[in-house]
Amino acid sequence: MWVAIAKTEWGTIPGKADKNGTCWYSYFWKEYRTSQEFAYVTSIRPTKLVKSDSPPPLAILSGYQTDGAGYVYAAVAETDWGTIPGKAKGDTCWYPYGNAEHKTNNFSWVVLDE
Repeated sequence: MWVAIAKTEWGTIPGKADKNGTCWYSYFWKEYRTSQEFAYVTSIRPTKLVKSDSPPPLAILSGYQTDGAGYVYAAVAETDWGTIPGKAKGDTCWYPYGNAEHKTNNFSWVVLDE
């Protein structure tokens, strides 16, 4: 899975994507998917995963939800099903899996490496 950003009716939402052109994202406790309105997150600079209670310097700001949640960052959740890309704000990460949105405090921020 790769980090991706979906263009949705609720704004741009970070999620996960596969190599076959499908993106899954979570919103309001549901998992959604698209094969058209998304982009893979890429960088010419190396990236790393950083554990922190708030966005560390150089965290990848990758979305904006129009429902009042505001800006969200690319993150990778540590789950019972493995590592899953999602979105983070503050000390919480939300990720899509199994037709639902899940939340966790066990995650890492996707950060540009210095």
